Amino acid sequence: MSDAIYYSVLGFAFCLSYAGIFFLFRFFFRDHSRMSERAIAAAAGTTLGFLVLTNIFYYIVPDHELQNRLLHAFGGGFLLFVVCFLVARDLATRIDRVRFFIFSFFIVTTLGVVNEIAELLLHLYFGMSYATNPLDTAFDLVSNTLGALLAAACVLPFYKRIK
Repeated sequence: MSDAIYYSVLGFAFCLSYAGIFFLFRFFFRDHSRMSERAIAAAAGTTLGFLVLTNIFYYIVPDHELQNRLLHAFGGGFLLFVVCFLVARDLATRIDRVRFFIFSFFIVTTLGVVNEIAELLLHLYFGMSYATNPLDTAFDLVSNTLGALLAAACVLPFYKRIK
């Protein structure tokens, strides 16, 4: 499996993340809204556009360690938090900002851990190594966290509770 295939699969997974997060919000907040075509198109476009920009930025930065940090921060934590925001907006979720932040942060953190497990399995079974040093997984998780916190700072002012 090459890096191009891995990144293609990752991009596809991010597009699917909108649907998964949509159903998580519906399940936990007892919402019975349906996913509109406009919402799907907006989320897919935002996700793909952001992934393209993240990968362009990833290849412009010459230092591999910094590339990896930026990819996890912006292509992981930041992007997934924004997807959570889009889902909450499209569902008109009836939760306040604090609960939205906590729930979205848990989703982003969980998906960051799932990504690290996937990287481990790719390393073990396909010989693909994404770790540049023994602390790579820890640095990746910190980068995801910082990206999510940055996204929260950017989108929470726009989050409005529906009454």
